[in-house]
Amino acid sequence: MRKLVYVYIFTKFASVIFKYFLWPFSILFGLLTELRYALYSIGFFKRYSPPVYSIVVGNIKAGGTGKTPMVLALAKELTKSKISFAILSRGYGRKSKGFKWVLNNNRADLFGDEPLLFKNKLPHLPVAVCENRAIAIQKIIEQYPNIQAILLDDAFQHFAIKPHFTIVLSEFSKPFFKDHPFPMGMLRENRNSSKRADTIVVSKCPSKLTLSEKSKIQTDIWKYSGDKNILFSKIKYNKITNPFTNKELIHNQTSILLCTGIANPKPLELYLTNKFDAIQTLNYPDHYSFVKNDIEKIEQLALTQNSMVVTTEKDWMRMNHELKESMRYKEKWFVIGIENKWENQQDFNKLMEHITKSILTFANHENK
Repeated sequence: MRKLVYVYIFTKFASVIFKYFLWPFSILFGLLTELRYALYSIGFFKRYSPPVYSIVVGNIKAGGTGKTPMVLALAKELTKSKISFAILSRGYGRKSKGFKWVLNNNRADLFGDEPLLFKNKLPHLPVAVCENRAIAIQKIIEQYPNIQAILLDDAFQHFAIKPHFTIVLSEFSKPFFKDHPFPMGMLRENRNSSKRADTIVVSKCPSKLTLSEKSKIQTDIWKYSGDKNILFSKIKYNKITNPFTNKELIHNQTSILLCTGIANPKPLELYLTNKFDAIQTLNYPDHYSFVKNDIEKIEQLALTQNSMVVTTEKDWMRMNHELKESMRYKEKWFVIGIENKWENQQDFNKLMEHITKSILTFANHENK
């Protein structure tokens, strides 16, 4: 027992020493990102101002902060307001290059899982992917000359675009103000880059959030961002359904095998643990590209344990048409979706009123 204690203490000590060994490199990384932004700001590098209203959704900390449900929440509200807009993404993890229109029921390896999910959720909406957002915006406008807005997914660090409105997400349990830039931490930029945001959304909040907790988080964020508008959102898990039959998986004594390839599966694991009799997890790397051998192993494990397979909508996007057709036990597959639920719905309504009004004002000004 004493040896185990010594090993634990040594491991902790070594971890701290190594972390602070990376500190100078972290400072350098932060300074370089600030310099890069400054060079764009003064015009040393060319910066593109889109001729239509542009909304950026991004983050400072790498990983799953909840950008996908945030983009979908914005898109659904803009659709209700009858705003003509398109979604533009880089298409992280795709094997293709250049500008592409995202097509329904196609392959995630061509477009990326998130853009494909956007298109499947909102099939009427133009969705495109491209590494160069400026070129992509021009192509979108050429195809849709009457478009009023562009919604850019994960473009906060894409300084070549000068957006009209920016939303930055910070995860409740892993806030950017408690982290450091690479390689010491997981931040893409210094904490004070939050000043560039128009609104900051604290995502994945617990179901019961006290006023004192909200006040503390706001104070911590404002230390770096200034007096920014802050919203609080929670994850709402939707029904778990079989994608082939639309049959719902009932929360009872069912045993499930949770199969994910997302940045942070812990909240989903906790949610399902409280709903089902038994749960085993099978975690793949973020944005993992599933192959036929993976599907066979998952199904065999589910059969052995007499379990149902549950995966996320994003993971389901990465199981392309051929893989889905080759599944031998389609009755065992179930998909769970998520969406944003607002701690204060009125705050989100006010945000959308502001964005919608800004889009219409900008469009009217440009048309004069």
